[in-house]
Formats: sequence, structure tokens, C-alpha cells
Amino acid sequence: MRVLVITTEFPPLIEGGLGTHVHQLASGLAQSGCKVDVFVIARGAQHPPINGYNLTVRFISNPEIEPEVPSVGNIKIANERLGSAIKAYIEGGGPRPDVIHVHECYGCSAAMEIGSMLGCPVISTVHFLLKPIIQLRQSTFSEADPTFGEVIEWERSMYSQCQAVIAVSRSVARALVDDYGIPNSKVTVIYDGFDTTTFSKPTPTRSALESCRRELGIGADPVVIFAGRIDPQKGLSGLFRSAKRVLRTTEATYLIAGRAPKAAPGYGEMLQAMVSGDKLLSKKVRFLGFQSRERLILLYSLAYVAVVPSLYEPFGYAATEAMSLGLAVVATDTGGLSEIVEHEKCGLLVPLTKCRLTGAVDIHVEQFGDAQTRLLKSPTLRSEFGSAARTRVTTMFSLDQMIQKTTDLYRSASGSQQS
Repeated sequence: MRVLVITTEFPPLIEGGLGTHVHQLASGLAQSGCKVDVFVIARGAQHPPINGYNLTVRFISNPEIEPEVPSVGNIKIANERLGSAIKAYIEGGGPRPDVIHVHECYGCSAAMEIGSMLGCPVISTVHFLLKPIIQLRQSTFSEADPTFGEVIEWERSMYSQCQAVIAVSRSVARALVDDYGIPNSKVTVIYDGFDTTTFSKPTPTRSALESCRRELGIGADPVVIFAGRIDPQKGLSGLFRSAKRVLRTTEATYLIAGRAPKAAPGYGEMLQAMVSGDKLLSKKVRFLGFQSRERLILLYSLAYVAVVPSLYEPFGYAATEAMSLGLAVVATDTGGLSEIVEHEKCGLLVPLTKCRLTGAVDIHVEQFGDAQTRLLKSPTLRSEFGSAARTRVTTMFSLDQMIQKTTDLYRSASGSQQS
């Protein structure tokens, strides 16, 4: 089977879980015997193509897709460029796909056009939905703004036209059906998976861990780690407020691994000012920036606890990656995190709260802090939760299960299209 994949992220252009997912999916499909052609709607400069076993990757420069919530006009321009590039590729002798798999709504229009031209089905994976992101950022974006209303309607229209829609969690599936009106019969839940064996190897040596501690200047402190985008929806301001509660009674250092996307200008600087302006946090928080997967393994191996304080989280690779290494997780009880972390079995879930005056969503600072403190003070509980976490990830969120369920859907959609 030959698959044409359309995405806005693929290494080295990667900002979060979307790029991780598409890379894992494309590589896994190629290893399983599928022929995979990836077209990346590159946000910025052109990149050279990538050629691997059963896998080719081409980057199409589309600077209009730079903002997290671009205008419909800019999305249409990007789709015209993408569609032209794919047509030229196929008309120039490129192989015709059996199925087109588009990730997010941004490339759906081009995918529909090519699918109609070739008579092959279009499947979309929904990694996040724009409506809840806009609602979450009421202080910056207003859903009443006609520009964003148009984008949400575009998103709804694109998913409605796909032959099948993959939701990365049950919470996304519910939103597609309840909020976007997508027929339940079109929606399939396939959890994001990844190759846990490559992520967890090689195990860092004791000397490597000691060297890393010296490099970071954290002494023998217990480590709490956050790994992800430095983005308002990730709940970092609430995390830092909870950290102050933790640090009043417990020694710990917080490692923040990640960078701010261009769609969140000034947010990283605001967080750094928040930390540097506080006597306690300034001594106990380290901003590390973007980290390679190899470096993340080392940092996770230092950690006692991983935290995922997201305000909106459709899935949650930050949780599954940490859990695959045997780390207990403290996460917010929302979205995909509620499906990943079994409360009191492999981690602790903390509810979100809303401000009575503004309706703004936030983490429950006191409970989030107390959950961290509880795990930091109990080696036995960390060990029990960590062991259960590793088992849960290898059972439910493996690369094999994602590839098998995805290829089954490809075959089903291809058969329906031919009949």
C-alpha cells in the first residue's frame, strides 16, 4: 500500500506532539512495508528532501501557516501551493497513492482535490481542535471575532468531507461529534503511539547522570521535570505557583525542557520574568530550551516526578514518554491525559478549576502542589506508580498498535472508495 501523508510538522521542523506522531507513524508504516510519501507544509524556509527506506519527505514552503490560528485566506493560499506541488510530483511520474492521510485541517483542501483527481480516499487525524484553543485564550482571541469563526467553520467543513477521521483520544472524538457535528460513524479513536524501545535506550550511566547534575548545578536535589512546548495551554504559570507551595516543605529542582512556538510570542519571556522575580523559584527552576530525544532520556532519568499541567491536552505525549521510562506522573484531569494516566495507579490526576470572575481555566494550584509533594516524599509510591506506568504505555500506547489500527482503517477506507 502507498500512502501520501500531509502534515505541518516533521523533523527537523517540529514543535510538539504533532511532529513526533507523524514521524513515528511514517517510519512505522515504512517499516511495516507501506510506501510512504510525506509532504510537509513547511512554516518558513525550504528544506532539502529526505529519502529513507520506503519513505520520502518533501518540504513545501508555506509561510502563511505560521500563526497557530491563521486566517482562512492564508490557509487557502497554502493549500494552493501544496496542491500544485503534489500535482506536479504525480504528473511528473511520482507514484499514485492508495490513500491520502492528512494531519490537521490545514492541508485538507489540497488533500480533497488530489483525492478527487486520483479517486482515492482522504483520512484526517485530528491532533487538536481550534475551537477549544480559542476559548481557552479568551484574553487574546474572541470566538465572536469573525476571523476565528471562519477558521472554525473551515475546520468543521474539512473534517466533514473526509472519508474517515482519526481522533487521538476519546475526548477529541466526543468534541468532533458533539461540537463539530461530525457523524460518529466517521470517527475512529487511535491513540498516539511511539517506539518505546528506541526512546528508552541507551540507559544513562551513573557517571553520565552525575555529570548532568553538575552541569545543571542542581546538587542532590530531587528533580521534577516538565517537557513540552512553552505555550499558554500547557499551564506553566500554574505549575510555577504550585512549585512555590512544594518548595516551602520539600527540596526539589524543576527542569523545564522545551521552547516557545512562534505562535506564543512573549510567553516564554513572561514565565522567565515570573521565575527570576521570585526568590524561591529563581533558585529552583532551570529553563533548558529545546532538548534532543537523547538528552531528554538523560533528564528523565534524573527525575523523580514528571508533571503535565496542561489546560487543554488532546492526547499527551509528555505523559506517555515519561511513563515509558518508569516515571510517576502528576497531570491535570483533562482531555487525553485522563485516558493515559490511571489515577492512583500510575500517577495522580488533578482537576482543573475556573475563575469565578473571568471564567478563565487554570490548574488547581494547591492540589497540584500537594500531589507533587506526596510523590517526592514517597519513594515506594513513585516506584509502584512508575512500574505500572511503564506497563500501561507498552500495552496501550505502543507503535505497533497505532500502525496496525491505522493500516486497518486505510484498507477499510480504500475498500469503501472502490465499492
